Amino acid sequence: MKFFGVLVLCYAVLVVSGQDETTTTTEEPTTTKVTTTPQPQPPDTTTSPTTTTTTTTTTAATTVKPAPAPPAPVPPPPKPGPAYPLNKGKWFVAGEDKNVTYTCVILKGAMQINAMIKNKTVSIDVPVTAVGTGSCAEPQSITLNWNSTVLNANKTSYLINTLTLSFESNSSTGSLSISPDSGITPGKYGLENVSVVLHVENNTFSDQLLSKAVFQTPLNHSYSCFAEEVLKTESGSFALKIREIQLEAYRSTAEGHSEFSAAIPCPADDATDVVPIAVGAALAGLVVIVLIAYLVGRRRSRARGYQSV
Repeated sequence: MKFFGVLVLCYAVLVVSGQDETTTTTEEPTTTKVTTTPQPQPPDTTTSPTTTTTTTTTTAATTVKPAPAPPAPVPPPPKPGPAYPLNKGKWFVAGEDKNVTYTCVILKGAMQINAMIKNKTVSIDVPVTAVGTGSCAEPQSITLNWNSTVLNANKTSYLINTLTLSFESNSSTGSLSISPDSGITPGKYGLENVSVVLHVENNTFSDQLLSKAVFQTPLNHSYSCFAEEVLKTESGSFALKIREIQLEAYRSTAEGHSEFSAAIPCPADDATDVVPIAVGAALAGLVVIVLIAYLVGRRRSRARGYQSV
């Protein structure tokens, strides 16, 4: 009986082992298919971390405000240059004729503008940093431009001051062909008008002077004056001081040519030349007189000595 039971148990073990091998053999390809082609799972909208991250980013974008833009920087005021009469500058005006560029006006010197604004005389030096522009057409002109600082409604702004010198020429050759408007004699040119536009203490001042041309100079020559000269209106509302000035208009030299033509000195320089010459001549005459008096006195002293012996 026991032997029969052992046989039954062995048979059962063999049957179970065969089923396991069969099951393993038949399920292996099924497992491989599941691994290579997994079934998609429906997303869980309540616990998905992706959904939570998106919501957080959207909330931050709507609640954070951008920082305000910094205010625009205010440019520094122009640096003051040397004061009159040390503010000597040099400016040019160029023109073009048949594709050839040439220089028609050259201006050099120190200038100061005196203007009557609000019953007060204001002095403005023309800076050496002024920019020169102008025209080579008749009448030729040169305009000096520089910035003026103006404070308006607690804001600093910059306006352009201008000083314009206009010239006129008379190329006629007849001795009686004097220009009726400017009074320029034939073969000469002259400074025909001076005008300004100034911005001072939130006020705009504009004026002009000259009714007849001054500084008349032969063509192909320059006008030179070392002494100070003052051009002013009859009312005294506007005056222009100039010193160590030299100017020339109606040139036809190549562009960049900075040398003046032969200079014609102003009457004031002629007068200043005469005074030193006169003083020098007087001193020389005084020295001669003293020397003659010394020689005469010495000769008389010797003559007295001989008589006493």
